[in-house]
Amino acid sequence: MFQLPTSSDDLLGRKQFGAGITGVGLVQRNGWTYGMLANHIWSVNREDRYGESSATFLQPFVSYSTPGGTSVTFNTESTYDWVAEEWSVPLNLSVAQIVKLGGRPVQLSAGVRYWSDSPPGGRQAGVRASASPTCSRADARHSDLAVHPVASDRNAAKKRKTA
Repeated sequence: MFQLPTSSDDLLGRKQFGAGITGVGLVQRNGWTYGMLANHIWSVNREDRYGESSATFLQPFVSYSTPGGTSVTFNTESTYDWVAEEWSVPLNLSVAQIVKLGGRPVQLSAGVRYWSDSPPGGRQAGVRASASPTCSRADARHSDLAVHPVASDRNAAKKRKTA
């Protein structure tokens, strides 16, 4: 994993190059998905102007999805700053629904966020909303962009039989 110094303001991110490791593990069973995403990034340029950085990100999650395309998710996106010795622990609860917009599936979601721990002066609560285009297996099979070799061979064989 790499961190690039692209923020335009110190409040938006670190102006440092960084590198680190990332791992994820999850289980899906009977509509439930649960697992953890984790990473750690260290600064690599050690400039005096911005100091050092060393941060661990932990995102345990649990989600339940219905056959109708609705999902409810609880997670935290916790960060520990090893240099400042401070935690940021937002707890997130969201609901999402898959809908068709313009004939394409899109996931609409909304949620609330509460910080159980944050640096002094940090946020205490918030909301979030998103719209994410999705691609189902059925969409991929019928897309001009995706060509499945077995399906293409079967279609070619059917055309030869009918000719």
